[in-house]
Parts: sequence; C-alpha cells; structure tokens
Amino acid sequence: MSGNMILGSDAIFHFNRFYDTAQQIKNLDFHYFISLYGFQGSGRIVNALYGPLFAYAQGLLVLMSKNWFIYQVLSNFCLYNLAGLAMYYFLIKAKLNSKYAGVGALLYLSTYSIQYWTIRQGFTSWGAALLPIALSILFDLEQTNHVPRWYLGSLTALMVQTHMLSAFLLILIYLPFFTIAFLKSNDKITFLKDLVIEIGLFFGLTLNIWGAYFMILKDNQLISPFVNSHMSLNTINHNSYYWLVNPAILFVLLLVIYWLFLIKWQQIKKLNITLWLGVMTVFLVLSSSLIPWSYLVEADNPVAKLIQYPFRFFVPVSIMIIYLFLKLVQSQQVIRNHKRFVVSSFLVLSLLQTVILIGLAAHNWHSSSDFMPSKYKVVFLSDTANIKQSFYDLNKEKALKLLVKGTPDYLPLYDQKEGDDTYYDLYLEKIVRQKAFKKFVKDGKLILEWTATTDKRVELPVIVYKNTLLELNGKILPHDQLSLSPIGTPRLNQMPYQKNRVILSYKAPISFDICLAITLLMWGVTVVTLLKKWPK
Repeated sequence: MSGNMILGSDAIFHFNRFYDTAQQIKNLDFHYFISLYGFQGSGRIVNALYGPLFAYAQGLLVLMSKNWFIYQVLSNFCLYNLAGLAMYYFLIKAKLNSKYAGVGALLYLSTYSIQYWTIRQGFTSWGAALLPIALSILFDLEQTNHVPRWYLGSLTALMVQTHMLSAFLLILIYLPFFTIAFLKSNDKITFLKDLVIEIGLFFGLTLNIWGAYFMILKDNQLISPFVNSHMSLNTINHNSYYWLVNPAILFVLLLVIYWLFLIKWQQIKKLNITLWLGVMTVFLVLSSSLIPWSYLVEADNPVAKLIQYPFRFFVPVSIMIIYLFLKLVQSQQVIRNHKRFVVSSFLVLSLLQTVILIGLAAHNWHSSSDFMPSKYKVVFLSDTANIKQSFYDLNKEKALKLLVKGTPDYLPLYDQKEGDDTYYDLYLEKIVRQKAFKKFVKDGKLILEWTATTDKRVELPVIVYKNTLLELNGKILPHDQLSLSPIGTPRLNQMPYQKNRVILSYKAPISFDICLAITLLMWGVTVVTLLKKWPK
C-alpha cells in the first residue's frame, strides 16, 4: 500500500542470486555453477552451494515481476501462503480442530521466523516456511512407530534444497523422535530397513548438492563463512530479543506453557506432548546465551562457527510454542471460559503488532540515509534518489549495479589474509570498482572486451576457480600458469594499445552432469509417487 521497498541486510546478496537464475531462465542459457548475470558478472560461484533448485524457483518469481518492488511483494505473498498453509497442515495433523489450526497458522505468520524475510531478507524464513510440513510426519511416527515412507526422505531433501541450516535443525529434531519410535517398534529390523531406504532416497534427491560440494571443495579452498565472535550477543535474551517478542504474545504463551506443565504435570502427561516440550526446551536453550557461544567460537569449535547466529535455533521453538499452547487450550487445560474472545484477542494483537513492525520498516524508505539500515561494506554508486528509483525500473540489473555489497561468500582463497574485512574490501576493490571493461554474456560464456592503453599487465574483474576456463585473444590460458589475487582475480599480459578479448566459462566434469540428471529424475519420480499416495 505504501509503495515502499524494505531493504534489509541480506537483500542485495539474494537479489543478485535470483537475478542470475532469472536471466538464465529468460535466455534459456543455463550455467549451474558460475554467476554470469548477477554479482557484477564476476563468474563467482554462489547458487550451486546455496539452495540451487530453490534459487531457480525464486528466479522464476523475479522473471514474473515487473521490477524489484513487485518481486518483493510477490515473494512475501508466496512466503506467507507457504508458511500459513504449512503450519495449518501441521496443526491439523496434530489433531487440532480447523479453527485452532487457522489461528495457529496466522500466529505463525506474525512471528519473526517468517518476518525475518520481510524485514531483513533473511533466507532462514523460507526454511521456516517449510519446516512445519517436515515436522508434520512426526505425528504419524508417534502413532504408528513406522518410518513414513517417501515423506521422510523427500521432505528432508526439500529442506536441504532450500536452506541447509534449516535442514540441520530439522534433523536435530528428528533424532529423539525416531530414536524413541525405534525403541517402541515391534519390528526393529523393518524399521531400520525403511530408514535406510529413506536415507538413500534423501541422498538421491540431493545428489546435485553433494556432487557440487565435492567437486568444488576438492580443487578449491573457499573463504570461510563470516565468523561471529560475539555470538552470545545474538541470542534471544540479549541483542536478538526481538525473536522472542515479535509478537509479544509469544513470550506470554511460552510462560503459560511452562507454568501449566509445572502445576498440571499429571494431567498434561496424558496428552503425549512431553517430548515436544523437551525438544522445544533444548532449542530454547540453544537460542540463548546459556550456551557459551562466544567461548566456543574462541575455542575454534567448527559447529559454533557454522551456526553464526544462535537466534536461528528459535525458529522451531516458535512453531512448538503455538502448537503446545493451542493443544492445551483445546484440551481444557487453560482458558476454559471465553476461549473465542481470548484467542481472537491474542491473534488480533499479534497481527496488529506485525503490521506496525512492517510499516515502520517500510517507513525507512523515506529516509535519505537509512533506507538501507545495514550498510556494512555496502557501496552506493549513485545518489540516493537514483538508487531508490532503480528498484522500480524495468531493468532489474540497474539496481544491482548501483547498490553493491562486498559479500565474499564462496570466493576461492589463494592467499590467507587476516580478518574478514579484508576479503570484503578486496571484492569491492577488484570486482566492483573496475569499470574499464565491457562485459556481456553469449552462449553461456562471459566475454570481456577492453582496449589497452599500456603494455603493463591487467587485472580482470572476474573470479577464477580450478575449473574456470580463460581464453585470452583466442588462446586458452592453463590454470597453473595464471597469476591470481587472494580472491582469484587473474592478472594477464594484454596486447598493448589494441582491443583485447577474454572469454570466461566453467567446465564441470561429466560426473556432475550425471549427479544432476539423477537428482532431477528422482524428484520427478518422487513427486508422481507422492501425488498417487495423497489422500483422495
């Protein structure tokens, strides 16, 4: 309604990812690994290591959108519907009646787990949108003690294809439920056999990801992800408290749940939800500073360094708070009188708080300095008015050229430097600020042209990995003869005072093409099978 964009800390990174896949779809010019359209046409690898199949789905949304503003509205609309329907389905599987399921679904949309994308373009929200569907199979598991065939493997694979960390959280939640189901099972051999089959299905549906990781990492050392040395501050009881109080009623519901379990333990045990409470408590602790996260990072703990932000553990907590509270309401353990009024009031207050939150974020667009609150290593290559207008331009590439963030994720590392800032600065210096080259894409290859004004060596604003092919003026340049900067930009001998031409491409081994073909075939078979199994 306001017509304002909301640019969060991760907006530019993800907009570049999806613009690249959108252009691939538009031009029917598919290059799975390197970015030839997004990220300044630098040839860097991003999507192959970050939810590749889902990146193409997002690219389709970008292609359908007139400009970045329309894309933002459309992607939010899709996120809300996906998250709402997933949560509704989860609560229906939990044996809640449709009214409570509807309330729970809307409450879930108001949590920061979903608003993280709207406000900051944090991709965790897309994993959060799918998480309730993946968790819904646990109710069948609890009832039957049988492995949910086809669903376990495919839903876990779907999470991996979307957001790796969300898939990691899902597997952590699965572990206690499947362990208990195995111990209760009367046919443990069949249980294990079915579990192995599902694990095999999972790997078949994600073979493209593991193949890409293996192929890239065996030949390249990549720059490590950003290491957050102040992790303990990014917890729900410190600087990231907004995860706990958006909406504010979420914190109230959490206190009510623990109070009821304390005073009505015997009655509540009969509802068979104690395991859910235990899992929720573990994730609540993990999302807080009760875990010495900063100390673990200082001790070089690889898991802590990978997590980066402990508040991410709160995503499943928000699902379980809503589920447990509504389960207690439906079972007459709380709010015995005026249920409709009380629950409706909770919902209205939550949605109102969320609308205000979004409104305040959108209002920042009017600011000349704070229209993008997070400016860490962000470069503005035009005046504010022109940059803002570019997000409404038919040419979506314009905005990505005027507003640039020097994110070094997945760049190759050829020389170790001290501090994360160094790699941000190197990317901005060697890729973003180099304007003397004409770049365009033809036949799935990136072409650079320039006229040399000196006989000195020239450094090109592109990234070279082990399998990157460079052709200078018709001559293939062997990788082992290239002089590369710490982040992989090549320094070449140019023909002085003449027009020079470099063609960049990427050659993936045939083994990866086989992995990708198997993945796509497996998804086709799985989708058809699940449609046949869907209740009529």
